[in-house]
Amino acid sequence: MCLQVSNMLLSVLFIYLQCGTS
Repeated sequence: MCLQVSNMLLSVLFIYLQCGTS
């Protein structure tokens, strides 16, 4: 469960970085 939550956070962070560098 914890792994799934942190994986979701990594996905959100990655999308945020993609939008920020775009």
